Amino acid sequence: MGKYTWLIEPGHGGIIDGQYQTSTKWWKRSYFKNGELLNPKKHNLEWLEANNDLKYYEGVGNRGIARHLMYLMDKHKVRYYDVTDGSQLDLSLKYRVDKANEYYRTDKTCIYLSIHS
Repeated sequence: MGKYTWLIEPGHGGIIDGQYQTSTKWWKRSYFKNGELLNPKKHNLEWLEANNDLKYYEGVGNRGIARHLMYLMDKHKVRYYDVTDGSQLDLSLKYRVDKANEYYRTDKTCIYLSIHS
């Protein structure tokens, strides 16, 4: 086991009941058609949602990265704490930082890792 506790924070939200939980800001999602990235400045969100063959939601990707990282940490007995407690909600940055600071008050060996893609 390492000497640090990793505070894992996957930024933005996941998907609940088929709905992406992060705001409709275009830079939190990417849409592709025939392998090409669609330009979000040329089309509105409704058009992008209807006319893609692949979409990437940042919060979903961040959670996938976090899950894999925590799997590896479990496998190698590295201490960590999921700041979002596995939630799919788009928790505010203030909430995530407050949770990390709360954990830090009991364990000063923390490293905060905020995952964004």
